Amino acid sequence: LAVFAGIGAASQIISSLVSAFLAERFGLRRVIVASGVLLFGSAVLFFVTSGGISWMAANVAKGLFFGVAAAALPVLMAATVSSDHIGRASGMFQLSQQVGGVSGALAGAAVAALGGDAPAKALQADFILMAVPALAFLLLSVGMRDVVVPGCGQTPRKRGEIRWTACGSAVLFMVFMSACGVGTVLEYSVLLLARHGFDAAAASGMSVLVSVLCIGAVALSASLAVRLCESTRVRIGAAGMAVGLTGAAFAHGWSFAGAVALAAVSFSFGPGTCAWGLVPRLITPRYRTRGTAMAIVAGQLVSLLLTTAFLPVMDRLGLGFWLVCFGIISAIMALGASVLEKKVLQA
Repeated sequence: LAVFAGIGAASQIISSLVSAFLAERFGLRRVIVASGVLLFGSAVLFFVTSGGISWMAANVAKGLFFGVAAAALPVLMAATVSSDHIGRASGMFQLSQQVGGVSGALAGAAVAALGGDAPAKALQADFILMAVPALAFLLLSVGMRDVVVPGCGQTPRKRGEIRWTACGSAVLFMVFMSACGVGTVLEYSVLLLARHGFDAAAASGMSVLVSVLCIGAVALSASLAVRLCESTRVRIGAAGMAVGLTGAAFAHGWSFAGAVALAAVSFSFGPGTCAWGLVPRLITPRYRTRGTAMAIVAGQLVSLLLTTAFLPVMDRLGLGFWLVCFGIISAIMALGASVLEKKVLQA
């Protein structure tokens, strides 16, 4: 099971980086269509086989798709959406991910309830359900014939050429976005709530409530995109994260849950909503495809490191150590957010 879960995550990280170079060679549309074929093929493979190596391969294919989606769709958004609407488009992209995540969790819960005595069958049904959005994505991506993305399938470039100054701001933003730790805290939210005075049912219910509040925060941020620029929303969100995370370090019970909820909602309102439209535009168009991929991968690696180290370090140094560190990083992000708008205008 550990290998099954890990191999999907590893293939996603590798795919995010490799997809940028493939898009520059073959064009973004072809790479996106190929990833849609992989996702649909993954669902089919779960349907026609009964486990073992074939399911491992299907999970790798699924990871490859999500890696391409994470790196390519923000670049596509920057190329096809006007600057007046990019903030709202970024919010809708984040909203679709969060609504999709909740919907997927509900579907998984329903499948588990119906096939709980046969875990392999439940897992198979869960993956087969993926064929519906996979087919929809594939049909939509096939119609991208007139989309032109600078640097993709057009201008040959020396192998490995990349100007770090052209994508450094985007990489730094994604590193800080992951290092602020909100995603890591939410990964372990049920466990943390259980250690702070909640029983298992209440902790699970609170986790669901926070997810719903985050969806509302994304919708609010997207609706305010015309009035508030990305740097302002990132600053507001990062400030809320700093207050929530630092406050959670000294709280217990409902005050702890409220502080975590504040941090999660603030993250969704600010960096979580703005990242997808902001990161590609922090990079000059010539290097945008591979620069975005490198920024996404940098954030993924930081998240992986934090998720892996979180529990061992917490057992040694306490949860308060992590939360104060995350709060400080969030405060630094709030202070540095003012330079983002200038960087976007320069790109």
